[in-house]
Amino acid sequence: MTREEAKALADRVLSFSKADQARVTITSEWNGNTRFADASITTSGGTTDVSVEVTVTIGRRRASASTNVLDDTSLRRTVDLAAQLARLSPEDPEIMPELGPQNYSPVNAYIEDTANLNPAARAGAVRRTVDAAGGGQIFVAGFLNAHVVALAVATSSGLFAYHRTTDANLSATARTPDGTGSGWASAGSRDWGAIDPATIGRVAARKAQSSRNPQAIEPGLYTAVL
Repeated sequence: MTREEAKALADRVLSFSKADQARVTITSEWNGNTRFADASITTSGGTTDVSVEVTVTIGRRRASASTNVLDDTSLRRTVDLAAQLARLSPEDPEIMPELGPQNYSPVNAYIEDTANLNPAARAGAVRRTVDAAGGGQIFVAGFLNAHVVALAVATSSGLFAYHRTTDANLSATARTPDGTGSGWASAGSRDWGAIDPATIGRVAARKAQSSRNPQAIEPGLYTAVL
């Protein structure tokens, strides 16, 4: 969800509230994952979801309700539920007012390459991992996951804040054909371009082969892949 889309949704939700104060927290996220084993992809899937949490304050009482159904009827129902729960809540003697407008420093945590890790791109990464590990000569299994999330917070006092971020993780386990050696490697980063699937496959395979003869383990071989 873009900043503009999040702002429009937050304004719509806030317009439904008649409480003394209201806060809307919007979480928009996408997950894409690919699992592989024996040089083949076994599963590939993805999820997309937007959730809206509404927090209302009535006097010194406060409560929240949430939904991931974004039509007006459902959003109104969620706002009304939060108000009903607030009226039933005990008063909070330490309650603080909702924040007004704030200035936040921008944080560049969103990388387009990571957000574009679609099934075809993930399949290519799996192939590079498997090939670098030795193709069919080494049994390789692993998991690749990509995640994008946008978070927005708005209040009836005038606050609006928006941030989005990405992250990706790839791990691989390698085993020798005779089953006597195994190795593992992984890497994670906000920037998919900083992760080299071939290196992960190669390191996992080297660990598997070296584990059959502990005396032959190379110095630094077990250093984490970053």
